[in-house]
Amino acid sequence: MSAYEDYMKAAQLYMDGKTDINAVEKSKQKLYDNFIEVYKAAGNSFENPTDEKKKDAIFCNDTIDGVFKRSIWSMINALNKPSDEKNYADAAAQFAYRAYGFSGDQYNYIVSSIDKQFMEIIKMEMMYQEFIAQRGDYFEEKYPDDESKWESYAAWATSYTIFHVVDTTGQYPGSSLESSTLSAEKIQPDKSAGAYSAYTVILKNRPQEDGYYKTKVDVATNGVGDTELEMVQEDGTTCQENIVPSGKEVTLRFKAEGTTVLESITLQRHNNTENPSEVTSEETLLTKDQIATLSPDEEGYYTYTYSAPYSNATFVLNGAVGHKVYVKGTNQSFEDAIQLDSYVDYFEEGENVEFYVSDNVKSVGYYEGNTYKELALTENYEGDRKGSFVMPAKDITLYYNAVCKEHSYDNGFCTKCGGYQPADYNESTGSYEIGNGGQMFWFAALVNGDGEHTQIQEAKPDAHGVLVSDISLKNPADENYEWKPIGEFKGIFDGQNHTISDFSMTKVNDQSIGFFQNLMSDPNETDEAKKATLKNFTLNGTIATTAEAASAVGGVVGTTSGGVIRRVNSNVNIASGVIYDIGGIVGAINAATSIEESTYSGKIVLDYNFYGVGGIVGFVTDDDTYAGGTKIKDCANYGLITYYKVKNYGGRGYSGGITGQVALGEEDFILSDCYNYGSVLAEEWKEIYGAISGYCAAKKDGIKNNYYLDTLPVKGFLGEAELANDEELAKAKTAEQFKSGEEAYLLNKEVTDGSQVWYQNIDNGEIPDAYPVLDDTHGTVYRWEDGTYSNYEKEPVEETYEIRTFEEFKKIPEIVKKNNRANFKLMNTIFGNGETMTESIGSADNPYNGTFDGQGYYVYRFDIKSSDGNAALFDTIGARGSVKNFAAFYQNIEGEKAAGLAIVNYGLIDECISGSNLSGPFTDQLTKEPKNLTETTTFVKGTSMAGGVVVENKGVIRNTANYAKATASASDGIVGGIAVVNSGTIENCMSIGTLSTKENGIAGGIVGKLDKNGSIQIAYSAQTAIEGGTTGAVFGAKEETAGAVNNTYYQDTLSGNEEQGTAKTAAEMKSNAFKEELNTLVAGNEELCSWTWNSTKNQGYPRILSSLITEVELVNASKGVTVKGMMHKDTKLQLNELEKKNDIYQAFKKYAEKADKQVLYSAEPTLVYGDEQPAPYEGNLNVKLDLSKYRGKGYKVLVYRNNQIEELEIDKQMIASKDVEEMVPFAVLAEKSEISKAVDHIKDTVKTGDNSSVILLFGIVVVAGIVAGGVIYWRKKKVKK
Repeated sequence: MSAYEDYMKAAQLYMDGKTDINAVEKSKQKLYDNFIEVYKAAGNSFENPTDEKKKDAIFCNDTIDGVFKRSIWSMINALNKPSDEKNYADAAAQFAYRAYGFSGDQYNYIVSSIDKQFMEIIKMEMMYQEFIAQRGDYFEEKYPDDESKWESYAAWATSYTIFHVVDTTGQYPGSSLESSTLSAEKIQPDKSAGAYSAYTVILKNRPQEDGYYKTKVDVATNGVGDTELEMVQEDGTTCQENIVPSGKEVTLRFKAEGTTVLESITLQRHNNTENPSEVTSEETLLTKDQIATLSPDEEGYYTYTYSAPYSNATFVLNGAVGHKVYVKGTNQSFEDAIQLDSYVDYFEEGENVEFYVSDNVKSVGYYEGNTYKELALTENYEGDRKGSFVMPAKDITLYYNAVCKEHSYDNGFCTKCGGYQPADYNESTGSYEIGNGGQMFWFAALVNGDGEHTQIQEAKPDAHGVLVSDISLKNPADENYEWKPIGEFKGIFDGQNHTISDFSMTKVNDQSIGFFQNLMSDPNETDEAKKATLKNFTLNGTIATTAEAASAVGGVVGTTSGGVIRRVNSNVNIASGVIYDIGGIVGAINAATSIEESTYSGKIVLDYNFYGVGGIVGFVTDDDTYAGGTKIKDCANYGLITYYKVKNYGGRGYSGGITGQVALGEEDFILSDCYNYGSVLAEEWKEIYGAISGYCAAKKDGIKNNYYLDTLPVKGFLGEAELANDEELAKAKTAEQFKSGEEAYLLNKEVTDGSQVWYQNIDNGEIPDAYPVLDDTHGTVYRWEDGTYSNYEKEPVEETYEIRTFEEFKKIPEIVKKNNRANFKLMNTIFGNGETMTESIGSADNPYNGTFDGQGYYVYRFDIKSSDGNAALFDTIGARGSVKNFAAFYQNIEGEKAAGLAIVNYGLIDECISGSNLSGPFTDQLTKEPKNLTETTTFVKGTSMAGGVVVENKGVIRNTANYAKATASASDGIVGGIAVVNSGTIENCMSIGTLSTKENGIAGGIVGKLDKNGSIQIAYSAQTAIEGGTTGAVFGAKEETAGAVNNTYYQDTLSGNEEQGTAKTAAEMKSNAFKEELNTLVAGNEELCSWTWNSTKNQGYPRILSSLITEVELVNASKGVTVKGMMHKDTKLQLNELEKKNDIYQAFKKYAEKADKQVLYSAEPTLVYGDEQPAPYEGNLNVKLDLSKYRGKGYKVLVYRNNQIEELEIDKQMIASKDVEEMVPFAVLAEKSEISKAVDHIKDTVKTGDNSSVILLFGIVVVAGIVAGGVIYWRKKKVKK
């Protein structure tokens, strides 16, 4: 029989294109060999057998026919004999009765057994038909024309089998089963022979024209769970039913949703033509485990391909409602501790679920209600430990207890089992020493009695813990690992001034939420040293609530009752939905609690529905069982309290910088010596916000000496009218007052003996603090007699250095190291002689806090390359430092961070200029090379940051101009015209220098990045180019919390918008009208300089008029020249007589000859400092030439301007005058006959004692002598010749 089955399978594979004809012929040969063995078994043999003789022997007699007939008859007879005889059905029934008892399983077994026997009969009949078919093939080949043979073949074919049976439940129906008989009557068995009276015939549809049988196929589900099944057609579309060729592949597409379990896919056949919906047979195509091995697509669909049957059929997807199995360790967590013996993780009710456990698992069990059931673990022959359970009608968690034999810790978390490293117990102190994140988790488990990940068996809420180092709570094996809060804590936790980082709770949906849930002391305990205490640590992290109504959420602790919190700094950001009682440190104080010297610097972002929110504490109430009252003293809030804006509604509850709501009535309450430097967002709900407290119902006696930043749009206290209206309880102060040290002094109640709480760096050489701090390494604040504040108890003696040479200038950094309050004055311009400075003035550790007064002079022609990586003339200008009336140009400045004047400014930069804005030819004083004045600007070259004036401005820059060209070479570099980053004030400034950075960088005309609280007031940007990834005409980037940008202007060729300021064309900016517009803005502000304009200067843009520029009159008596105008007080008038070879002199001479005149004298006047360096002037100059001292007539005065000669009018007083925009060459002409008169006049003046005329006389004599000498020499040469 097996040979026939192999042949059928080979034939089907060949039809499907999965094998070749050789395989079919090979299996057919095996079947033929089987027929020969049957022939031999019947008692026959072959003489001298050849293959031909064997075929004649078996196909030309009825030996094998008889064997098949008897076998089939015997099998049918055994299947259904009378009941008193032994038969197959009875035997099956008897076995079923003994094996299964009285149940449905008996019936199932009997039916299954009979079906199997019936199939064996069909297979035997089909094998006999194959024999007859081979006989026909043989006759066709050997005896095609032998009628006798064909007559006998017909007898064989019709005497017993006149039809073909098609097994529609089989997988491989073969072509040999097809029949051309069309009439059902003709293919019925010969019942008269009595052989097949009980046989059932299954007919197959007639083949269609394409050679395939067609069958109707549809899909269905069993209706359990959420399942989907469909067929994929050849064009890619899907359908629920179709007519398809039998034997062709059908692609099924299916999936399950939710917790539905895919049990199987079955195939139901419908062979009853009278009742087409009847399921005549069903087989399983895919089991649950087989489905689990398939891979779904992106939409969750599985696909499966199966050959279409030879009968109408339905593919059925069977689903079941499933439940999930979870795994959790009770004391340790291990990867692969429990592995389910299944491809799926959902199981249906009643299903037997098997699992394997690893060697370190000691026990496994689960809960039925409140009852724990331990499961038996057995070991198979391979040594695997295994268990099983029956799936209940719900999800189930398997709990296991395991042991890690050798821990391997990373930040205190075991990399093998996930367990926590125990903290070290110090017997001498009675405290657990915590040095990493895992030990912090272990300490929490110790307090809570949590055995998971530990071996802890009982809770110790009164345990003491200390930090021995800064720690991170990150679990290296799981970046999303969250903190499990310490519950009811009654011990002492001392951070010893260390920091806890990476605290995270993002799925909070409970009450009393925080790093600690509850801080609880014994109500009868009066000794503060024995109360539950948290002290001396900083906490950084995040809390996010998910509950609809969470409450008592604190960055450090949820609720307190009688506890002590001291020197705790919370930097925990808190985000919430609807929430009640939330605080940066404590959510709710339920009873007498002391919070001292603690701060909050995080961000609290709320839903519009909240109630009681404070920077330090959200809600304060009292419990009579506790003695004493609540005290909040020496605390500060630097954080932000804000909310989501929903439907234009603001926050709905009370919020304040220190406390949200205080509901104490007449209970004792201390709220003193605190301040709020943070933000409490009020907008339209100002009546429920307070700068110190959102609502405060408490006794007034203990509330005093509190302060808040005056930028908050609300009062200090809201609530009870007496508190709300008393402005003495909390006073508004400006940022400058906080920065000055005033509030530190007041918060300390004027104490400066070292016992004070608050400190602040002001002018001690350290980085200045913007507000008081709780750090005694910072400076003590003293108040001087003049009312100012300082870190010096007495005002230091000021030293002032006068700088006249570059050698003296280079010594300034060393002087500042010894005295950062030293003052410097430039006494003249400083020429750097092309040298390079490597050290800046001041430093981050020792800011310059003196006054550097350039007195209108400038330094130039030297480079700066600092040895510490940053480069600028000043490194750090302190809060008391000022640099004013100063200019620097003709420099190359290179460093990691580089700037024209300073790296960081905390103080004042006033009336300064960086770079130059000149053009035209000149001769370099150092190299004597001809150059263009454009090369004399300052070139600032930074790697990460480059600023025309400063890198970071945290102070004030005003009345300052930038012409420097700044470049940052890093791909993400930042550049700015006045400042790279501005968190201070920039006012009344301008910038024209070119700025550039790379593709990911930031560049801004005035500032690169406008940072927190930074502002720009009255400024214009007219850069020729601003290049970078993110650019802006005024600022490149801006923080949300940046200050105002007002009255700013920029050239419309630059990138800008309304936020940047007002765009103007170049022509509009290069105008007197623009100057007047700027002057209107500065009018009335004595600190701001006015603007001036000259079309020939500064490329035609308005310039800042220095306060050192005053009206000065300069006189050269010998030449009778007077110049009057706005200039520096130390300006000198210098007359440079024109050489006779000079082109301008020749022009004057030519003009004189035409007028029959002679050039009496000519000169080019310049305005210079005492060292003959050019001095600046503003506006027009009035130049007068006084000729009244001369006798005679016929004088002319000429000026040379714009390449033309202009003759000036001489009035009756012999004075020629002209208003000019710039100094120009001039000449005095006289009639030739008047020259002697002029000489006589000079002789007369000698008698009166005017030495300048003597010099002129001497000059004339010398000239005459030279001429005479020349004549004599010429005559001698002529005589010799």
